[in-house]
Amino acid sequence: MPLKEQVAADLLEAMRARDPVRTGALRLLRAAIQSYEVARTDKKHPRFGEEITETDLISVVDKEIRQRTESIDAYTRGGRSDLAEHESREIEILRPYLPDRMSREAIAAHVSTLIAETGRDFLAVMPRAAKELRGRGDGALINAVVKELTSG
Repeated sequence: MPLKEQVAADLLEAMRARDPVRTGALRLLRAAIQSYEVARTDKKHPRFGEEITETDLISVVDKEIRQRTESIDAYTRGGRSDLAEHESREIEILRPYLPDRMSREAIAAHVSTLIAETGRDFLAVMPRAAKELRGRGDGALINAVVKELTSG
């Protein structure tokens, strides 16, 4: 089932179960997806006119999880463990919508093939690695692996 339809079905199920945390998290995710779709209709958007793919929707889910992770850090520093706990519950609700993340070893293997094709130039390898691994691996981890393999 496509991600957008899965979120809608799960939201309906959460509302029927009267689960306020799950309902709230899924409503925010649905709103973020709709906002992304509207933004893509703007002629100023760099990807205007392109069809919205599952990878695009996965990047929206990833962004929502990143926002909540940053909120947890801020709430923890501010001494609001109750709000940090709420955000971490929302992360656990959203995480199943992401595909399994690639391990460091799998990313390194993919980057090694890119280095074999393009050479050890970071500026040549990183854009290709970021594009090909988008949604399948953590961006910071991909960047670290590319730096490590191109410098050595």
